Amino acid sequence: MAQLSGFGGHSWMSAVNRHVLCLTVAGFATIGANAHAASVGAAGRFCPRNFTANTYSVTRFSADNVDLQRRHPTYQSGTRMYFFNWINGISNPNDRIEIAPDQSAHVWGISGPNGQMSSAAQIPVAPYFVGKVFGGSMCVSVLIQFDPALVDTTKGFPAVWAMSFEHLNQARRKSGGEPKDSYENFMEYDFFEFYKNPPPQYLGSIIHWYGRYRQDCRNRVFCSRAFSFQNFGRAIPSGTDWNTQWHEIGAIITQKTPKSPQKIEYFFDGKRLADPFYMNGGAMSFLPMEPTAPDDHRMVLLFGSNSAPLRIKAVNVFQPTDSQNLEN
Repeated sequence: MAQLSGFGGHSWMSAVNRHVLCLTVAGFATIGANAHAASVGAAGRFCPRNFTANTYSVTRFSADNVDLQRRHPTYQSGTRMYFFNWINGISNPNDRIEIAPDQSAHVWGISGPNGQMSSAAQIPVAPYFVGKVFGGSMCVSVLIQFDPALVDTTKGFPAVWAMSFEHLNQARRKSGGEPKDSYENFMEYDFFEFYKNPPPQYLGSIIHWYGRYRQDCRNRVFCSRAFSFQNFGRAIPSGTDWNTQWHEIGAIITQKTPKSPQKIEYFFDGKRLADPFYMNGGAMSFLPMEPTAPDDHRMVLLFGSNSAPLRIKAVNVFQPTDSQNLEN
C-alpha cells in the first residue's frame, strides 16, 4: 500500500501509540468441505476449502497482545502485532494504534506510508525480526471501517497491504551483510488503498520494485512497475457505507506449481473484484531491464492510515500449510 519514501507515490511508514490486538494461532486438522464455513466463520468464506488447515486469527484487540516497544521490540510468546519500525528500527511517536470499546483497533498517523501496524517488526540481532511473516499460498481477510469524509489524500489514506519480508528485513545490512547499494527485487501487494478511484471505489494493485537504492531510476528510491485490478464497479455497490458497516477486504495468493504461475485475486465482501492476475504469466510484459518478479517471497502484513483512522475488527490468514512461514 504505501508510499515507500520516494517509491513512486508511496512513502515509508511508522508506528503506534497504545494498545492492539489479541491474536490466536491454531493448527487445525484438515477440515472437510462441509465444515469450511463453520471453521472460517463470518470472515473468509471466499477462501478455498483447502486453505483452512492452518489459521492465523486476530478476532479482538487488546493491550495484552501488542508489543508497545517503539525502538526494539522484544520477543514475547504468542502471536502479536507490532508498531511499524522497518525503516530504521524506530517507530514514529506521533503514530497511533488505540483500542475502542468494541475491541477494534484504530490505526492512524502523520508519517510514513499508511502502515502503522504490522505482523512483524525489526530487532537488531539475529534473526532480526519478531512476529510472523507468511509464505506460500494464503487467503487474507481483514474487516475494516473508516470515515471517508475524514480522508485527506494529500496526507495519506486507509490501507491494507503486504510487502516482501526479504526486502523489509534490512537489519542484516547493518550487521555486515548485504550492502545498501545492492540490487533489490521485491513485491508489494496493495489489497486496499482508499484513493485515486471515486468513492466508494478504491485502488487494489500489485507493485514490482527492483534496482539499486536511489541509483537506477531517476528521482525514485527503486524502479517499479504497478499492476492495478480493474472492473471494481461490479463488486462495490455505489451506496457502500464505509463508516458504520464492517467490510471485508480479501485476497487469495495461490502458490505457483510446475504447471501454473502464481495466481493473485482480490475480493470485497466476498466478491472477486476482477479477473485473477497471473504473476510472470501471459498478462505481464516486462519493461527493458526489468527482472522477473519474485513469486516466492514471504509477506509482512501492514495496516494503517495517514489521515482518517482505519478501524480494524479482525485479521485472518488461512493457509493450506504454514511450512513456508517464519515466526520468532
